[in-house]
Amino acid sequence: MSTFLLNRYRASVLHCLLSLFFVGIVALVVYGLWYPGVIADASGVTDVFLLLVGVDVVLGPLLTLIVFDLRKPELKRDMAVILILQLCALIYGMYTFYVARPVYLVFNADRIDVVCANDLSLAALTKAEGGDFSSMPFLGPELVAAVLPDNEAEATRIVLGAVAGGDDIQVMPQYYRAYKLRRQMAVSASRSLSQLRKINAGRLGKLNLELRQYEEFGDLGYLPVIARRNNIIALVDLKKGNILAYMNYRPF
Repeated sequence: MSTFLLNRYRASVLHCLLSLFFVGIVALVVYGLWYPGVIADASGVTDVFLLLVGVDVVLGPLLTLIVFDLRKPELKRDMAVILILQLCALIYGMYTFYVARPVYLVFNADRIDVVCANDLSLAALTKAEGGDFSSMPFLGPELVAAVLPDNEAEATRIVLGAVAGGDDIQVMPQYYRAYKLRRQMAVSASRSLSQLRKINAGRLGKLNLELRQYEEFGDLGYLPVIARRNNIIALVDLKKGNILAYMNYRPF
């Protein structure tokens, strides 16, 4: 095999390894911070991530394999174009992950809503200015509770607006409160595990196996978690109202 072919393949392999390194860093940020656990599946982020992998880990090294030739005077230009395209794809992917990242898990009456960064308008954040929720978390979603205002007219306006298809209280951070202050409401709203088992009868073995990990907490219930791609469940400790885990099972 000629030196030319060895250089071509070595360059492609090196390019692939470097691409894997940078995509690995992206994966740590995306799946470790912004979209933890089953929140990633519920949000549908994996489709975008796989597209990024296809461009940066597959297409980039493949183009290197095709164009790499030390005898070509325009080799530096060709490689620069490939790297710029990869960098653009990486930046665009990170931007997409960032603006669509879940920032709040909002307990709202009888469910938990996954609220993403691009669900919250600047006007909504401005109304919360001076409070604890006037800016969006960067290091992963925060569990909070949404509480209707004491003003009856305003509360009615919010409820009727949501029914009519407008914004609901989960995208109004001025009405967010610490979840710990509403844990007993979460307990009251929780649904039974027997209901969960009926809904997920086809996956009963796996469900029971996962639930066994939390037997020490005694009484358990669940709340539906409403997300963009798939609805999941939040497992609730019915004694203290704490959220023990998020699980990828159908809530309805």
